[in-house]
Amino acid sequence: MEAAAIQPDLTEAFPESLRSHVREVLGVVPTSAQRRSPNDIAAITLYGKPLRIPARIYHPEPDWRAIDSLPAVEQLIAACLYTRHHDGYVRQRALERVIAIDETWVAPFVVQFLGEYVLELVTRVAAVLTGPPRLAFVTFLRENPGFLDLTTQRATSYWNEYHRTQFWRREDYPAVVALMTLRRWLSGDTAA
Repeated sequence: MEAAAIQPDLTEAFPESLRSHVREVLGVVPTSAQRRSPNDIAAITLYGKPLRIPARIYHPEPDWRAIDSLPAVEQLIAACLYTRHHDGYVRQRALERVIAIDETWVAPFVVQFLGEYVLELVTRVAAVLTGPPRLAFVTFLRENPGFLDLTTQRATSYWNEYHRTQFWRREDYPAVVALMTLRRWLSGDTAA
């Protein structure tokens, strides 16, 4: 008989240097029904160490006022976790708290939105990923080119299934535009 797989701890979604902060956050967020999807967003590494970022979490939404009373790094960790929430409105509230942050460990939580189906969230992220390269995103994606490829495949799939009538050309779909921008940042080509 095969042993049951051990569910990853949510601390594994962050670099080891932040895990004590993650435990503090987990002590503040609602504890009833805390669970995560068994799958991750992708195979992610940061500074050579694997991260286990859940595809979804099924926690109750936190009281954001309680989160706001935490130190800044813990507020950011909580928001990153809730970008993975099963409810798109919760993901949107969490996204607004992390979208402008230029931290390497935040980048996968933001880039993941480009490979999802909620157009309002895709468009919001795409609008922010314009202009000069953001070093944290370049650093993260250099280490995770497969995640960029996978996110592009997901974006193409969602464009084809749900958004093709609105964006006739794949190259006009906001997620694809943003992903092309990220590829230019990686190549060092910042010309439009």
